[in-house]
Amino acid sequence: MKKLLLMLGIISSFGAMAQDTTNYRILVSGTYPASLYFTKNDTGIAQFADVLPNGMNPNQSTSQAIYMHPETYKLYALLDTGSLAERAIYEINPLTGENTMVYNLGDLFASVEITDSGRVFGIHGNGGSTPGAVYEIDIENQSTTMVFQSSVPAFEPRALGFNPSTQQLYVISGYIDTMYVYDMNTWAESFVTSVIDEEVHGAYYRNDTMAIVAYGGHIGLIDIASSYDAVGFEYDVFPHAMDLTGFKLIDAPASVTICKGEYLSALYESNSYAWFLDGNLIANSNVQEIEITESGVYHLVTQISDTSAYVKSELIDVNMSNAPVVALSPMDTSICEGDTITIEGTFGGNSQWYLNGNAITGATGNSYMATMAGVYNMLKTNQNGCSDSAEVGATVNFLPVDSCQSLGVQAIDLAQVNLFPNPTSGIIDVVSQTGIKTVNVIDMTGKTLIHIIGNDMPKVQIDLISLESGLYLISIESKNTIVNERVLKL
Repeated sequence: MKKLLLMLGIISSFGAMAQDTTNYRILVSGTYPASLYFTKNDTGIAQFADVLPNGMNPNQSTSQAIYMHPETYKLYALLDTGSLAERAIYEINPLTGENTMVYNLGDLFASVEITDSGRVFGIHGNGGSTPGAVYEIDIENQSTTMVFQSSVPAFEPRALGFNPSTQQLYVISGYIDTMYVYDMNTWAESFVTSVIDEEVHGAYYRNDTMAIVAYGGHIGLIDIASSYDAVGFEYDVFPHAMDLTGFKLIDAPASVTICKGEYLSALYESNSYAWFLDGNLIANSNVQEIEITESGVYHLVTQISDTSAYVKSELIDVNMSNAPVVALSPMDTSICEGDTITIEGTFGGNSQWYLNGNAITGATGNSYMATMAGVYNMLKTNQNGCSDSAEVGATVNFLPVDSCQSLGVQAIDLAQVNLFPNPTSGIIDVVSQTGIKTVNVIDMTGKTLIHIIGNDMPKVQIDLISLESGLYLISIESKNTIVNERVLKL
C-alpha cells in the first residue's frame, strides 16, 4: 500500500465534530508529493494549513487527477506507477491516503475524467505516445480505446472536464488560454477562448461553472453555461494543485428508503466514527455501520488518519420502512405420501415460497399446495422493497405407511357425499344424497376423536373448534358407501 498525503483542517477535540467547520465537500489532488486537501464548497474553495508528511517515494509523488464514481461513490486518483514515463489509476481511501492500483495505463496520461454515467476518459499528455489523444478507459476489462484526437497543440494537453447538463467533454489547454468542447454523440469539436491564463491541469463541474485547477495553487471558476467568462478566482490556495472532485463518506444516495434493521455504512475505514440522527449523536455509534431503527436525517463524523482532525459527511434523508410480517398456517402437520396440504401465507406484496431453504420455481402465490415433506416458508416483499419470512417455517411430515393404510383411505364419491368448507376454522357440513349413518373424526394416529350418529339424515354438522390445528380424517358412512376425506383444521 502507498499513501497520499493529507492536508486537513484540524479540530481541537472530538466534541467539536458536529460543528459546521467540518463540512468539507471537495477534495483537491496535489503533487510533489502526492497529497489530498479537504475543502469546503459552501463559500467557495477554502484553504487549510496543516500538512501531514508520510515520506512517499519521490518517484511515486505525482498525483495528476482525482474523481468519484457516480454510482459506487468510490474515489480514484491518477498517480505515477513509480516510473515517471507511465501512470495508473488507483482506488483511494481519502481518510487514510491508502491506495491500490486498479489499472496500469501503461502510458503518460495527463488527466482523467468520469461522466455521470460512469464512463472514464483520459488524455495523453505531452510526454505520452499520442499527445492530445483522448481515450475511453475500461477499468474492468483493463483496456483503453482512442475516441478522438483533440486539436490542442501537442505540447499543451493537460485537463479534461465533463458538463453533465450538456453531455459535453472539455479539453483544456495547459498554457495558451484555450478550451475545446466535444459533443459526446458525434465527437464534433468546437473551440472557445477562456480567461484562465494559467498552467491548467484539472477541471471540475460545479453548478454551471467549471472549476479550473492551475498549477501553483490557483483555482479559477468560469461560466460554462453561456459566456465562459471568469466568475471567481482564488490564488495560492493549494500548493501544486492538480485536480478536484466532490466526495461522499456514506454509501447511500442523498434520499433513500431503508428497511428497518438494515444498515447505513461508511464508505471508508477509519479509526473513529460518530453517527448523528437529526443532529443528535447516536449512543454507541463508533462503528462503520449503523443499524436503522427510525426515519430521519443521518450524517457521519469520522476521523482522518491518526490525527485530531475529523470530517463531516453529507446528509442522508432516510425513510425507514418496516418489513412485512409473515404468518403461516398450519405450522406443523402430517400427511400420507401422495396427499397434499395447502399452506396459507400472508396476503399482499410479492411472494416466493421455499422448501428447505430452496426457492420453489413458480411458487409465488399467497398459499402453496405442499406435496413433499420438509420445511416450507414464504418470503414476502412489500412495495418499499423490504422483505421478510416467517420466523419459523411450516413443517410437513409424511405419516408411516402402516398408519395411512390403517385409516382405510378410499376414493371419495362426490356424487354421493360432500363435505365443506375445507380447510375449516371449526364447523363442517356433511351432506349425503343417500342419508348419513355415522361420522367419525380421526386423528393421524388413527384415534377416533368425535363420533356422530346421523340417523340417515341428509345433513350432519361437525364441530371441530375444540381440536388443535392440523390434519384430520373424516370418515362418513352413508347408505351405499364409506367415504374418507382429509380435512385441514386451521
